[in-house]
Amino acid sequence: MKTLITLAALALGLAAGASGAGSAASAPAFDAHWVKASAQGDIYEIAVGKLALQKGSGQACTIGQMLVKDHGKSLQQVQTLAKRLKITIPKQPNPVQQAIVRILSQTTGTGFQQLFAQFGVGDHQLDVMEARETATKAQTTPVKALARQSLPVLRKHLTQFVSLAKTTSTTTGNSTTTNPTSTTPASTTSTTTGQTSTTPTSTNGGSNGSTSQGCDRAATNGSTTG
Repeated sequence: MKTLITLAALALGLAAGASGAGSAASAPAFDAHWVKASAQGDIYEIAVGKLALQKGSGQACTIGQMLVKDHGKSLQQVQTLAKRLKITIPKQPNPVQQAIVRILSQTTGTGFQQLFAQFGVGDHQLDVMEARETATKAQTTPVKALARQSLPVLRKHLTQFVSLAKTTSTTTGNSTTTNPTSTTPASTTSTTTGQTSTTPTSTNGGSNGSTSQGCDRAATNGSTTG
């Protein structure tokens, strides 16, 4: 949990400094910051969604598909707006987001389901907060409009992640983890196997086959649940 808090703090710091990067001659710094941060967030969410489709199962698969679709559309809208306002947007996630992608890419099985839910809740809480602020404070009408338009989608995503986190926590409330690299509470573990697991967050999901096989294979085998 301390790692999650640290990552969130770093993310806020990076977001605050994002307005200094690139060129934003036709947009106020506050507006340009949100456009850049939104683009990075979309790229990050698409990457995380694809990982969920590769490694997840059950509800994680549904959320993964949703992330790829919704944030793909959002990225196109942000890119169009950035071009219109002459804002140079980043082409990759920020360092904290890249670190999270690396963590998720190295994790399988129960550990992946656990981290996917926890990171999803945390980062969408920040997304909603920033979009709400931008929808109120942005000086550029198109930026304000896009921020307002993004809120229902971000809130939908947050609701889905909260549901996933609650479900896993309820099902595996007695689970424990001793892995020192874990960034999530021990009570948040996978429910897609229908079993309570004490497997700690790790990069080896061999003991949890159904959650590590990926959404496509799970659908083919007809076995996303235990």
